[in-house]
Amino acid sequence: MSSPPAKKRRRVQVEKTRQAAPAIASTSSQPQPDMQAMVNSCVTAAIPAITQTVLDALQRAEVPSAPTPDDQEVQSETQTDNLASQATAGSAVAFDTLTAGPSSYGPISSSVSAHGQRGNSDPATSTDSLNLTASFLLSNALSKSSLSSYQRAFQHYLKFLHQHVDAQVTAFPPNLQHLSLFIAHCYQLGLASSTVLTYVSALGYTFKMGNFEDITQHFIIKKTLQGYQKLTQTPDSRLPITPAILYTLVDSLGDSVSSYFLRVTLKAMFLLAFHAFLRIGEMTSTGKKSQHFLLRKHVSFEVESGSPRLLEIVFPHFKHNSHPVSTHSISANSATPKYCPVLALHQYLTVRKHDNPDQPLFSFMDGSPISRLFFTQQLKSSLKWSGLHEHNYKSHSFRIGAATTAAIQGIDESQIQLMGRWKSCAFRKYIRIPMIKM
Repeated sequence: MSSPPAKKRRRVQVEKTRQAAPAIASTSSQPQPDMQAMVNSCVTAAIPAITQTVLDALQRAEVPSAPTPDDQEVQSETQTDNLASQATAGSAVAFDTLTAGPSSYGPISSSVSAHGQRGNSDPATSTDSLNLTASFLLSNALSKSSLSSYQRAFQHYLKFLHQHVDAQVTAFPPNLQHLSLFIAHCYQLGLASSTVLTYVSALGYTFKMGNFEDITQHFIIKKTLQGYQKLTQTPDSRLPITPAILYTLVDSLGDSVSSYFLRVTLKAMFLLAFHAFLRIGEMTSTGKKSQHFLLRKHVSFEVESGSPRLLEIVFPHFKHNSHPVSTHSISANSATPKYCPVLALHQYLTVRKHDNPDQPLFSFMDGSPISRLFFTQQLKSSLKWSGLHEHNYKSHSFRIGAATTAAIQGIDESQIQLMGRWKSCAFRKYIRIPMIKM
């Protein structure tokens, strides 16, 4: 018998496969009991390994876990400590400058620009740059002269501790008994109360800069200083130069000074010292390294019809301050032109003819500044000619007289303080109305 065709054989085979398929599917969807147990066992054994693998992956990726309340509190405290540390980093350098001695001044300001800034493109060192700038700002809170005084005060205190307390003792943290003994030591040396007050004030500034307790404000220290002042207080014998005395001194120059140039110079100095509340160091050379006397460029005039009507004086430096903050204006006095400071200074400048604006305002023809000694000697000669006791009138008597006269004229105290460039209420001790004969 012949075989069926190939096409028919393939159709028969496909039909047999379709008939068998449901049986295979039914068999695979229902695993046998022993196979189910084996799968469960494998999954159970794999779970720990999978868990550990996931944890390791999370740790390598540094994924932070949610902080607990305790963790948040610790983190907050840590951040606060870091901020406090950064805030005091700047004062640490300034504190080291105060306690290291006068030679330590300078490195801070030289490490940054004149504006207290540094170029820094590296974010990793930005905090160091800010700390350096903070130190720069703190160190420049004091003028160079004040910083030097504060440094000397600390060195005196440290020397006292080593010589009279213990050679190994340290100044920090501040000790109340040590400071009391230091004040007593100053009293035995016969130091003026003003000097000791300066020392204690400087030490208090240093203590605070080092983030220590300011024991100078302790009740015991305050009362000790109060007793010191009462026992060492001496009356100021300097009398004020009144307008009447001022005019007499100006008149004396015609007989006590032979040189025309010096007569014109001293007249301008006498009148300006009174009307501008000048300190002796603002118009003469005192011989100190750091001097701030007026220069030619610091004075200017408003002229009307060829005659000066207003004088303006700029004070770029004055005691306790190193920045240009004060301008003093004086109007010309047409009623008494002989004693007018504006006309007197204008006349002096016409004779002196400064070569450049950076020359001293009051100077000899060779350009050298008028010295304090020369001015004091000439004032004594004028006082003697006027019949006044030279021990009662000093160069500072012009300033005392200016404050006293302003008070008599009813000028407000705040205005007197501004005109005299006083930073505190110390100007009140310059007002001595009872001493003036009305």
